Order: sequence, then C-alpha cells, then structure tokens
Amino acid sequence: MIEPTYRGRGLSWVLVGRALDDMRTRSVKVSNYCTVVRQFVELNPEYGDLLDLPRPA
Repeated sequence: MIEPTYRGRGLSWVLVGRALDDMRTRSVKVSNYCTVVRQFVELNPEYGDLLDLPRPA
C-alpha cells in the first residue's frame, strides 16, 4: 500500500513492474488478486505470461 502523501505519483505502477520483473527472473507465476496488478498487466501485456490463469482475480 502506498502512503497517502505519496499517492498520485505512479509509485504503485513502479512497485508492480519491479515485482513482476523479479518474478520473471525467478520463473514464478502470479495469482492476481489486486486491481492495480490487473490494470498494470492489461496496459502492459508483456507481463501476461506471468499470471496463473487457472486462479485469476
């Protein structure tokens, strides 16, 4: 969660992108339960292969 004083700066997108990049290097799949992650992957489809589709959000 982003502290209220830091909201609106795009930091959640940076956090999600870096986390997904790390998961890719470790060959880990992601079960997505977060709307921010869902929106990020929708706008950055190159991360779609990391989602564990049998258990989507």
